[in-house]
Amino acid sequence: MKRSLTAALATMAVVAIGCGGQSDQDQVKSTVQTYVDGLASRDGKKVCDQLAPSVQNLVKQRAKAKDCQTAINSFENSTTGRAVAPAFKTAKVEEVNAKGNSATAKVTVKVGGSNSSTTIPLEKQGGDWRITAPAEG
Repeated sequence: MKRSLTAALATMAVVAIGCGGQSDQDQVKSTVQTYVDGLASRDGKKVCDQLAPSVQNLVKQRAKAKDCQTAINSFENSTTGRAVAPAFKTAKVEEVNAKGNSATAKVTVKVGGSNSSTTIPLEKQGGDWRITAPAEG
């Protein structure tokens, strides 16, 4: 009887673990929300961790910085960066679409009292969703 109970509990644990994973849509939403939270809190590392390596390199090159985090932190500490950061605190991730290894997420922020939306493209890379291009709006 103890063996049957142990086997049943072990099976239930394996099933629970298998069912507990996030869907692709949930993972995409989480990646984009972490990105937006990083922008709102002026956390360059958090922002860059959500970007595909190719986008990190693009950010670094455009800013002529030693790395992505330095480029983001420099922007966030600029007058423009400090001015736009509060808008990201109002961001809402909406309309997540994921198919295969590609996804998009619509993000809406409040700017000057009105809503503004942009679409962020993502790709699954090494099992993780990463932002693959600058936002399109």
